[in-house]
Amino acid sequence: MHSESNDWFVRYELKVTTFWDKVDIADERKLSYLIDLFHTAIQENDEDTAELLIGVVFRLDNQSIKVAALNEFLLHDGHFSHQVITKKLQDIGHPSSVAIIAKILEQDFKRFEYTASDDGVIAKWFSHALADIGTAEAFELLRKYAKSENREIANEMQYRLRRIAEDNSSRNQPSNKNKINIFKRFLSFMQKL
Repeated sequence: MHSESNDWFVRYELKVTTFWDKVDIADERKLSYLIDLFHTAIQENDEDTAELLIGVVFRLDNQSIKVAALNEFLLHDGHFSHQVITKKLQDIGHPSSVAIIAKILEQDFKRFEYTASDDGVIAKWFSHALADIGTAEAFELLRKYAKSENREIANEMQYRLRRIAEDNSSRNQPSNKNKINIFKRFLSFMQKL
């Protein structure tokens, strides 16, 4: 069994890394090409191709194509990578993802039932992404959903806003480490006298 799963992974990685070897497409057409292939895979219930395309996009060097494709992929069902896509968008932190997250938060989370996660857990994906994107629009969306009728979503967004406020407050306070370092420097200076 272990060998079979390892073989599958090796074949998958080979497909991902050699994807662009099989097609000659200029950068300006890659986004539409990827999205067309993704939509076709979703319409044909071809989860393997959808997941392959997500892997291909994760490895793109062109950040604008990567963000636009991942934003589009996040909006669609037919794959099981919503959480990892959200995390990748969080890591990138591009402001365009805020509008996509807003669209997702406007809907219920039934589409994520495959994760077997509660709404609060799923909301956490998006609260982290919004916090790391950090634009005024992202914070406004956090505040909006902190008032959600869905208590799990509201609780997560309220928690994230509190953490952001705490982090901002602690940045304005000198840390104990800095106080200790100042004290050590003072002692060192006094010993030299």
